[in-house]
Amino acid sequence: MQPKSILIFFLIAIAIAYHAFWFVTERRRRHQHQGPLRPRGIALGIAFVANFFDTLGIGSYATTTSMSKLWNVMRDEKIPGTLNVGYVMATVVQAVIFMTIIEVEFTTLISIIGAAVVGAFAGAGVVSGLSRR
Repeated sequence: MQPKSILIFFLIAIAIAYHAFWFVTERRRRHQHQGPLRPRGIALGIAFVANFFDTLGIGSYATTTSMSKLWNVMRDEKIPGTLNVGYVMATVVQAVIFMTIIEVEFTTLISIIGAAVVGAFAGAGVVSGLSRR
């Protein structure tokens, strides 16, 4: 089995585990709040547009941040965590599609994945701790 195939397998396995964890967490939260927590239509529209641009290489974080602030979709301090959590499944789908279609060296893939993980972990922690101003 090729290293890239193993990487894709683990990426899908982690995404499935993430989705299961998210589902259980939301189910508990729903019972605490006495009703389903559904995203507003504007949030779904923003996510669709942002992920479309992300597929083209523009990126989804800046697009989502600007549209969320423009239409007052969420508080500023919620944006970094929401982006990191909310775009996991879309990013995994994009990654699997691109890794199977486009030939990229394995070392480059590992470097990019590592940088994304460190950036998401460190960046959200730093930004969410900043004052609103």
